[in-house]
Amino acid sequence: MAEAVEWPGEVISAASEQFTRPVTGYLWMPLPEGTPLVGQVYMDAHGRFADGRLIRTSAIMSLRQELGYLVADTFSGSCYVLVPPSARLIKRVGEHLSEAITYLSVGAD
Repeated sequence: MAEAVEWPGEVISAASEQFTRPVTGYLWMPLPEGTPLVGQVYMDAHGRFADGRLIRTSAIMSLRQELGYLVADTFSGSCYVLVPPSARLIKRVGEHLSEAITYLSVGAD
């Protein structure tokens, strides 16, 4: 039985935009790893990847700004919209990391 995947709100917002060329997928929280990018993909147009799967793209050939997003064109011809996390999520992660560091430093004494 397939498991339901909850799409991040940021991805839903990006998917509501009309980009100038067909989008292969939306890459959430992408990180560079050499010339490719690594991130969670959503709405893969070719059906290769399940929503939320961590993927590595082929080499990035160009980046452009479009509708407030970075759009990456890859060596294999894919076009990914790069979707960053919200400021709220970044703040929450920072708070949890701060709590964990405090806990670990108190426990180390």
